Amino acid sequence: ARLPDEGPQRYARRLAALPAAPEKQAAIARFLAIYGAIKYGVASPAEKAFAIKTLRGLLSRS
Repeated sequence: ARLPDEGPQRYARRLAALPAAPEKQAAIARFLAIYGAIKYGVASPAEKAFAIKTLRGLLSRS
């Protein structure tokens, strides 16, 4: 689980250090990059909707 003071980039670095298959590591990195962009970036409603759809797709693969 993410630590209370941990943002998505730091969480991604910590997860990358854990043993996991390369495809899982790639999915984790992609998920957290998209999440960070939605949460902290400037995106249009259409971009956010597309990003959320992508996140749901990544979650369904886990």
